[in-house]
Parts: sequence; C-alpha cells; structure tokens
Amino acid sequence: FFLCAQWLLAMLRTMMMRARPAGIRATALGTARGVTAHYTAAVEREPTYKYQPTLPALPVPPLEETCELYVDTCKPLLSPAQLERTQQAVQEFTKPGGIGHELQERLKARAEEKDVACPRRSWLEEWWLDGAYLGFRLPCPAYSNFYLLFDRVRPDLSQARYAAGLVAGVMEWKALLDSEKIPAEKLRDGTPICMDQYSKIFTTCRVPRRGVDLLRSFEPSRHIAVMVRGSMYKLPVVDSNGNALSVATLEATFEKLLEEAPPLPKIPLGSMTAAHRDTWAEVRESIYADNAASFEDIERALLVMSLDDATPSSLDEAGKLICAGQYDTSMNRWYDKLLGFVVFKNGFAGLSGEHAPMDAPVPGKLVDHAVKRIDSLGTSSPNISAASAAAFSPIEWRVEESTQALVNAAVFDTGLMLSNIKLRILHYKRYGANTIKSFKISPDTFAQMAMQLAYYKLTLHSSATYESASTRLFLHGRTETVKTLSEASQKWTHAMVSGDVGREEKRRLLLDAAKRHGWFMKRAMNGLGVDRHLLGLKMVMKEGERADIFEDPAYAQNRRYRISTSNMTSEYFFAGFGPTENDGYGFCYGTRKESLWFNITSHYNCESTCAEKMRASLASALDEMEALFAPDASL
Repeated sequence: FFLCAQWLLAMLRTMMMRARPAGIRATALGTARGVTAHYTAAVEREPTYKYQPTLPALPVPPLEETCELYVDTCKPLLSPAQLERTQQAVQEFTKPGGIGHELQERLKARAEEKDVACPRRSWLEEWWLDGAYLGFRLPCPAYSNFYLLFDRVRPDLSQARYAAGLVAGVMEWKALLDSEKIPAEKLRDGTPICMDQYSKIFTTCRVPRRGVDLLRSFEPSRHIAVMVRGSMYKLPVVDSNGNALSVATLEATFEKLLEEAPPLPKIPLGSMTAAHRDTWAEVRESIYADNAASFEDIERALLVMSLDDATPSSLDEAGKLICAGQYDTSMNRWYDKLLGFVVFKNGFAGLSGEHAPMDAPVPGKLVDHAVKRIDSLGTSSPNISAASAAAFSPIEWRVEESTQALVNAAVFDTGLMLSNIKLRILHYKRYGANTIKSFKISPDTFAQMAMQLAYYKLTLHSSATYESASTRLFLHGRTETVKTLSEASQKWTHAMVSGDVGREEKRRLLLDAAKRHGWFMKRAMNGLGVDRHLLGLKMVMKEGERADIFEDPAYAQNRRYRISTSNMTSEYFFAGFGPTENDGYGFCYGTRKESLWFNITSHYNCESTCAEKMRASLASALDEMEALFAPDASL
C-alpha cells in the first residue's frame, strides 16, 4: 500500500508542477549569498529604513548582453547540434527589427511606469511574487517553505523553557525593529541595501485562494499562536502597559498548555496548510463565515509556536521534522505563517518559514538574536507554577461533517507527501572559511564548486545549477540566479575524475572556474543576470506572439535546476529546503570560519537521487579539493 501511495504521490506531483506559470521558477529558499557573505550591518547604528527613499529601481539589462550570457550558460548543457539551434534562435531574437528589441522596449516602459504608492517601482516584483510563490499550487512545506534548525541542542532545558527563551528573544528583537534600532544593512563598501522585507516579518500572512494566493497585511498584533498536539491557542505576549511577558511567565504558560492540551485535536486544521493550495483554498472559503474570529487569531499572530511531542535523535531527524515531517507532523503546524517555531521535547528546535514575502536572511537575523539568548538561558526559572501562567484562550473551529472528513484525510495525505523528503546534514569539520581564504578563493565559490564536483562524481553528468544572489541593492529587490555550471566548472569536474590530469592543472582549472563564478555573482547582484530578464521579456509578449528563443528546448533545460542551492551562513543555525525538481537535490550550506555545513535533500520516490550518497560524495569532494592546495599532497 505504501509503495502504491508513493507512486500516486509522484504522479500527482508531476501534474501539479504544471500549475506553476511558465517561465517562472524559484528555489524553496531563495536566499542570497550576498546577504550572508557580503553584507555587514553598518558600524554606525543608522535607522533601519533610513535609505529606503534613495534606493534605485531594478534595472533592465542590455538585451545583447543578456542573450550572449544566456548562450554561454547553455554551452555545458547542449550538444553541438543543439547549441547551433539555440544560437540561431538567439540571433533571430536579437537581430535589428527582431521581436527581442520590441519586447525590450516594452519592458523598459514597464520599468519606467510610476504610481502614487510607489514612484520607483520594481518591474519584476509583482510577476515574481505571483509566479514564483503565490501562484505556485504545490504544498508550501517541502516545495516552497524554508526551514532553520538551531545549532543549540539543549536537552538540559525543559521544552517550555526553551520555547519561552525563544519567544522572549523574538520580542526583544521586535522591539529593536519597531524603534528602527536594527541597523540599516550595507555592503562592505558602504552601499546601502533594501530593508523592506523587515517590515513584513510580523505583519504578513499567506492566505490560500484558488489560482493565486494572497498576502494579507495588517497592523502588528500583541499575541502569538501556540500549537500543542494539533490544538491551537491564542496567547497575548504583551501586557496592557506594552511590556513583553517575562521568560518565567512564558515558561509557566507553556507548561500549563502542555498539561492541558488533549492527546488529539478536535479538528486538525493545521494539516490543511500542508495540502495543495487550491484544496486548502476551497476548505478555507467554505468554513470562513463560521470561523472568521479564529482565522483572525492565527493569521494575525506575531508567530506560531509549535510544541512537538517528538524526540528526534539526530540533526538529520530534527531537520526532517521541521523541513518536512512524518505522518502526524502537519496537524501541529500552520505553514502559511512567516514565523513557525518548533520546539521538541529533548532540546532540538527550529523554524519553518513561509517564503513568499521575504527571503530567509531576514528571519535569519531574528533567529541569530533569539538563539544567542538561549546560550545564556539557565536551566530553570524560580517559582514556576501554574498560578504564574498568563491567560490564554483556545482557537476553536466549527466545520460540517463532510469538511471534518476532508481535514482528517489531509493528515494522512500530507503525511505521505512530507515523508517523501530525505534529508541529510553534513557538518564538515576538517577546515572552514579561514582555510579556504588562504587558497585565494571565496568560501562561497569554493562550496559551489564542491557541489559541482560531488554531483559529477555521483552521476557523471552536469546539471544546470541555481544559486541565489541578492538584488537588495535595489528597491524591493529579491534575488537573481547565479548559474554556477559553466564551461570552466565542467572542465574542472571532468579533470578531477580523470586519471590523466595532474594536480597543478586541476588546481588551475578550479581557479579558472572560481573566477568565472565570482564574475557572474557580481553581475547578478547588480541586476544583470539572465533568468529574471528573460522572464520579463517573456511576460510582456502579447497573445499570438512567439519567439523561437522561448520555444527552443534549451530554454527549459537551462532552467531545470537539479542542483538548487542557497548560502545561509550562520553560527547559530543550519538551514534547508526541499528539491525543486523531483530528480534533483536541494543544497543549503554555510561557510563558518572553522567548518562547513551542507543540508542536502532528495526525494525517496526518485531512484536516481539519494541525499545519503550525495553527503558521502560531497565529503569526498571537499577532501580532494583541500588536497589540491596541500604543499606535499597529490591526487
């Protein structure tokens, strides 16, 4: 039965993937190497939103440059005959009087449009938000949401105390944000970047709608939502004087909730947030009238705190339960919330984040602050008792029997989907960013090359590769694709598995590939990549118009990212997301000073991928790359 169910799941996934609008693809994390590796908070504590009025708009890149770079990124993927066809399609697109120039002018005109609400608009913002996220119909967990696993395992803390410390840390950080004491971020050269995403973190919730979801915005609330064994509760965390609840009060309250929550919820509605978005939209629409107040309580909450009964035995297991889950996980989550904290019984904790309005570095800053607080948290609060607990109220749901049956079935259905994610974490401790810098290579580039080598060693093939670069240099900037796979990287990976190439030549080829990667990263951060520009040109086409460049099979192959990657370097957490292709891998990674970590995901129902084997291949690749720079070693 299980194998049959997994087969059906695979078939359903194939059908649902077709629901993503053509030409739009996003990783589940979509984070930016620029934020974690290049961006530093200003030394002077300048107000959070100080530079918003002066940030430039996202540019429209030159047509010829984009198309030339597009052909270059296709070369390692195509045969000579296929490449010739692609080159002909591009030449036709960019010739004088060709449709490419007409589309370019339309896109420029869109970029120059102004309105009262946003006189410096981003030509990409609406298309990207709707196409990459809100219009994507597959379930949020495993396919769209990101997750963070806190690198602070505290079995010495009770579950209630760990959760209390996190909420207290979040409220401290929120107070800084509210008073604009979170410093405006800048590049190392002092160039400011967009901070708009920070304004959404506590005031936005995704809401399901048939076809395309919406983002609901509201004024900051004074409560959080707590989930225990699928039951939901509203907990005010700010008193009448505007003061946040203390750790002791929060701990007592969480202890009381853990004692009082029933073994099973009356209605496990949380599971619906893990369902196909149209299915969830239909259910929400059918029950909203009788449950408007309950929806208000959970959607307007500052965050959702899920207290789980599970006791994961490893980082891999804990990561899997937050990134995806098992048969009963979804009923104790609300995946539509931007901040969905999870605390287990035995000292593991993390966060599931809805991805549509923001990229992961923003909540990453919040988590850094909150987890730092856990480091200094003692094992118990004095005088903890039920009498010191804060007041809370249940969030209850009224549904018809037919809807109740559908919701109950969603627990099993979403359990199958979540169980299909295989997750492994490699924490590589032989060396880290400090050593890599001595090789005269960017740590991010080094990690990217390691993933290229690991994939090639395992498959003997190359794949189009997605790495996110932040475009927050521009107003409301999100990301652009860095296409790590290049002719240079392919030559290097081939040389590394060849017995005929010496160590010095392998090292030279690696440095060539690294140079090309760094060049592409800089272009992407400055809004001069390939994917977003071609998407914009395709979006301004009118009904009946056609262009060979978009009908050429190479266009789809160029964006089929079996290797989907994001850099989320932090000393306080690991991070990850599900694969964006059924036969692909999701790689999230961090380059710490003395170690490297990689979160690797694949699908159990795909015979050609395996996160466990990829972890071993990646460790081997890192060993071999270090040997290239060892003075006395050879390969």
